[in-house]
Amino acid sequence: MALWFSADEHFGSQRALELCKRPFDTVETMDAHMVKQWNLHVLSSDTTYVLGDFGTYARMSKLNGRIVLLLGNYELKDIQQKFGGDFERFKDFIHAIKEDVEIISNPRLLDFSDLFTEQIYWVCHEPLDMHRKYFNLFGHIHGTQMVKKHGLNVGVDCHHFRPIDLYTIQFYQDAIESKYDLNVFCDELTLTKNN
Repeated sequence: MALWFSADEHFGSQRALELCKRPFDTVETMDAHMVKQWNLHVLSSDTTYVLGDFGTYARMSKLNGRIVLLLGNYELKDIQQKFGGDFERFKDFIHAIKEDVEIISNPRLLDFSDLFTEQIYWVCHEPLDMHRKYFNLFGHIHGTQMVKKHGLNVGVDCHHFRPIDLYTIQFYQDAIESKYDLNVFCDELTLTKNN
């Protein structure tokens, strides 16, 4: 069983295709590519954490493995507009599409210490919700910035339109924490100079 992370698929979204300048001719081509890439890497025994903004939920039925969906701003909007604010109705709707989906509504700590030595991650949709004590995994900002001083954007626009595994995250975490210098993180450098 492997663990994977992703965000911001926006399946079915013409807006995401255009605004993110995704390299596909049509939404259908984009969706087919992301489904294919997911299933080439993720096995049926694997778990993928999607950190918000999944898009067309029907695509879940085509994807391998168990999904843990952290609600993003688009899911929260759907719950309000399409399900009258009823979280349980939304969960029932998702489970009718794919039974092995867990839905979590708030940023949280994930502790993988049983798999790796002291691997604890803070997962959130928006980088504004990042935690300073833990390494963060986030989405929301698509391809505008992949690394921050305390975290990694796991969104598909940064990772070839597919989920990334925990080993890849550890590679980036090591680089961010021990190999990059402050000038990589312009926002941190600016904060340091101005204080």
